[in-house]
Amino acid sequence: MRVLGADSRGEFREEDQLCAARIARVLARGGYRVADSATEQVLERFAEAPDDAFLEGRSAKYLRDTDQEEDLAFVLDHIDDLDDVFVLEGGEVRTLAVA
Repeated sequence: MRVLGADSRGEFREEDQLCAARIARVLARGGYRVADSATEQVLERFAEAPDDAFLEGRSAKYLRDTDQEEDLAFVLDHIDDLDDVFVLEGGEVRTLAVA
């Protein structure tokens, strides 16, 4: 598997790495193999990191500096709040069975 994460102004920010690692962790537990070292590095750094691991990153600093801390609280209040995970295989989206 190769997980592609979003970037902001050309940077793969901490919150995006944390999210990508959490998705990749579920896929790896479902039997998918990590396809490259970049994905492996993000998994090693963030797959088991605490939920607030992104709070020292550049995006979180920007939100604090611009009085948007409620956005940080919103994110922390909406972790693991989805019931389904989906994969795209052969041009078809399907639900991934997760435990």
